[in-house]
Amino acid sequence: MQVEWEKVSEYSDIIFEKANGMGKITINRPEVRNAFRPETLTELIDAFNYCREDPQIGVVILTGAQVTRRSALAAINAFEDMEATSAATVYLV
Repeated sequence: MQVEWEKVSEYSDIIFEKANGMGKITINRPEVRNAFRPETLTELIDAFNYCREDPQIGVVILTGAQVTRRSALAAINAFEDMEATSAATVYLV
């Protein structure tokens, strides 16, 4: 059975879709092995909040786009200019 995914919102770092009671969040930064940056985290938080509030979504799939090697968990360069508390706040929200 083929799932027909419907795009929920436009983001720069993720693709957020839903179908048949599922939410699918794809980290879409294959050029940097889907490494997180502050904007990625903000978008993930927004998408997960949407999933939590939508009564039709019962499960969320988190995946990465087009990466053949293990993905990095953070793009350290993106955090260099942030104060330590700002980076922690973005991560912990």
